[in-house]
Amino acid sequence: MEIPAKLSPAKAVRTEDPEQNTRQRAHAILFWAAAAVAAVCIDFGAFHRLHNSDSIVPVLVSLYRWTPFYWDQDRFGMLVPLLALPFRNPLANLLVQSAINVFCGLGAFFLCARYVAPRAWLFTGAFSAAFFLLFNRPDTRFLYLGPAQPYGVGMFLGLGGLLLLENVRFSRPLRITCGFISLLAASWVDAAVMFVLLPLIFFRWYFISESFERGGVLGFLKSQPAKDGGGEGSDSAGGRRRIALGLVARARRFFDQDAAVAAAFVFCSFVASYLYSGIVSYSAAYGDWPYPPVQPWKLPAVWLQFGKNVWFEYLMDNWGIAVAVMLAFGVVVRLVLRGRNARTNTAAITLIASAVVSFLLIGSLSHVQGTEYDPRFALQSMVLLQIGAIAWALLPIYDRVGASGRRATIAAAMILFLAAPLYLYGRPSLGKVRADLDGTLGAYTPEILQSGATHILGDYWKVWPATYHANLTLYEMGSDRRIWGVTDRSAATREFWSAIPPEKMRLATVAGDPSVPYVLNMYSFPPLEEEQRLADIVILRPAPTPADPR
Repeated sequence: MEIPAKLSPAKAVRTEDPEQNTRQRAHAILFWAAAAVAAVCIDFGAFHRLHNSDSIVPVLVSLYRWTPFYWDQDRFGMLVPLLALPFRNPLANLLVQSAINVFCGLGAFFLCARYVAPRAWLFTGAFSAAFFLLFNRPDTRFLYLGPAQPYGVGMFLGLGGLLLLENVRFSRPLRITCGFISLLAASWVDAAVMFVLLPLIFFRWYFISESFERGGVLGFLKSQPAKDGGGEGSDSAGGRRRIALGLVARARRFFDQDAAVAAAFVFCSFVASYLYSGIVSYSAAYGDWPYPPVQPWKLPAVWLQFGKNVWFEYLMDNWGIAVAVMLAFGVVVRLVLRGRNARTNTAAITLIASAVVSFLLIGSLSHVQGTEYDPRFALQSMVLLQIGAIAWALLPIYDRVGASGRRATIAAAMILFLAAPLYLYGRPSLGKVRADLDGTLGAYTPEILQSGATHILGDYWKVWPATYHANLTLYEMGSDRRIWGVTDRSAATREFWSAIPPEKMRLATVAGDPSVPYVLNMYSFPPLEEEQRLADIVILRPAPTPADPR
């Protein structure tokens, strides 16, 4: 069931009876509990086998020097590392950050469903989250749920902010304050979340408004009569004037609604984050501010290339094929279940339209073009498309079954949601997590510790995993010794690793690493000499000067 067309979502909340409110509270409790259990199961399962430098840096940010944004960047706010600051144990910090990211990534499916399909949100959210887990490759799941990217956390905070803004159970000042804070946090973590939220706000308003029941803009155009000899059809000057007035009236209705307030808060939060990013960019080694859009005449070619990459990365994979099957199944359902389908189409159309528009908006950023159209930037659009496909296929069935049938479908979706992490990541075990980290990150740790190294220097993709694992091992040994990573994104900690006296400095490099000269030159190291060579590690030290024959 959907909200009646004549009611805004916020007003619909006011019309719910006490039984409905009690049911929604029970559903909310069930959501929080199930999402937390699923996050813990994933976090203590085989999730950590795919860690790399991008996912390790946020942990090091929390452990050694917190900065507002990802090291040497002016984007990707470090909210989750800030929350994990009290956890000084490297393993505990990694687990806490991963748990928060996984919880938010899974919770975003539920909040998105709550925003567009409030009467069937628990079923839609649970089934969508399980669908995402079961039909995606491990690397795609890790990209969305892991610490390396802000997509899940940004969507969770952004959607949560929108829901807070219209939750009339709280006083207006309280919900505006909490909602805006949540939107500010979302824009700080992921500035591009605006391009996901604004289409959702607009299309939800449009497709549930009274004008949509009369056919929307297209219906308005078709409804204008051509008066005999009066020139009042849509092709005449008078007809065009009537159309323009109708569009203006619709725009005024939008700005009179809660949707316009939500859109204004989303935009203001983006502007605040954007300006703060500009301030930070002056001190960031890799600042890309102001992130200009692509020139308009280049947009078709840019969208085409971006779409090709998304096609081959996601749409041609199991995930995309499964989404296509759900869309086709929805067509079959509508052919079989004729009749009351219009009200179940609203959520699906809103989500699919939002997915397309958000893809186009994100694809218009020059940053996406600068990364050779990396398809990961379309992950949030793909999430919207997937939830829309599920709403298209299953909400007509959900709407037809009775109360007991809905309880059964919700129970089945929740069981599937909770079973998917166990099936994919195995039985939770802290010992297995520690063993996975040894296998993924610890290849060089024994030689690094044996050599007495003070720094690990070289390739970005080798240094940070080795740095984290070596310091984790030292922490577990009860040692106050610390080993510093020196590579890309090391400027934030330079004041610490550069303070080590030259006579005590020992730099561990992976044998044959071609990045070593580049890093040495980037940070203006003095001349070095080889001190010892182990199986995988070469130890360098500052070469003696004539005044220091050593």
